[in-house]
Parts: sequence; C-alpha cells; structure tokens
Amino acid sequence: MAKHARFINEYVQAKELDVTYVASADNIADVFTKALGPAEFERQRSRLNVEDVQNAWVVIEATDAEEDVEMQEA
Repeated sequence: MAKHARFINEYVQAKELDVTYVASADNIADVFTKALGPAEFERQRSRLNVEDVQNAWVVIEATDAEEDVEMQEA
C-alpha cells in the first residue's frame, strides 16, 4: 500500500475520516483531473462558481462606474 493510502487508512480505521463513494457525474473535482467535453466542462465549472475572467472585469468596471456616479451626485 502506498504511503499516502496508509496515511488515509489510519484515519479511516480510527473513525476520524469517512470515505464515501462519489459518482463521476457528481464529482466536481473531475474538472481538474479528467478531459471533459465542452458541455460537461461548463456544467462542472458552473458548479464550482468559477467565472470567465472577462465577465468578471465587466462586473467590476460596472460597479466602479456606479460608485463614480454616486460620488459625483453627493
């Protein structure tokens, strides 16, 4: 048994860790470990709440613009 598997097994035996099965369809870590098709990649990415950087900048710029207007009105 590999060193890391023994380490995990010790915690399982001591009932300090519960290892449960997670179906591939429900495993959001698959986006980091498997080659996924475009639709599955988008589904998993949305479950992680990760956004495209370009979209994030649009939100930040819009928020900054709103704050500028509020400051000018005050």
